Amino acid sequence: MHRRNFLRHTGEAALAFGILRHLPACAGPGKAGASKADQAFLSLRDRYFLKALELNPVTATYLGGDGYDPSLAKINGRLRDFRPPALGDERAFYLGIRKELEAIDPTSLSSVSRVDHQVMTAQLRFMLHQLEDLKQYQRAIDTYVAELVLRQTNSKSKIVHMPLPADDPKQRRPDITRANRLLDWAPKVSLAEGLKPTIAYYRELLGA
Repeated sequence: MHRRNFLRHTGEAALAFGILRHLPACAGPGKAGASKADQAFLSLRDRYFLKALELNPVTATYLGGDGYDPSLAKINGRLRDFRPPALGDERAFYLGIRKELEAIDPTSLSSVSRVDHQVMTAQLRFMLHQLEDLKQYQRAIDTYVAELVLRQTNSKSKIVHMPLPADDPKQRRPDITRANRLLDWAPKVSLAEGLKPTIAYYRELLGA
């Protein structure tokens, strides 16, 4: 699937799962009319979704998270925290939610809640796979990308080379050979071209 379509469909799925259910036309019976099992699950689901948006501020800003919950206004325009302590806290949160979710018998839920239960289970499995197995956070912006950003923004900032920390990832350029071979996938937009709308977006967002 084209990357842009993937991002669009992912955003739509997140929007539908987390926000559309609060619209009167899309809402179910709600907690008041739900069974005890459904009430426990709905409380867990809402807590998970709110915290997931807080942990991913770029996604929250894109989806208008502060319209979903005013508490998310404070993270508008921020970037995700990739520091080891923050990633450890994020992983612990996902593990805790998964443990609570596994304690809920999906057969005791309404049909609508069972679907949300399956969606949450899949999302948590994916997020933990990213953090524990793929370690996608190690594919961070490096000097090469920074140089492109400085050039495209005419920034006066300077790149300062600091000593590498002990746990600094050595692999900065993932091999996409398998993705190309198994999924017939290859990037269609160059990094330099992709940065242009990204820079424009943040300039507008930050009023720069």
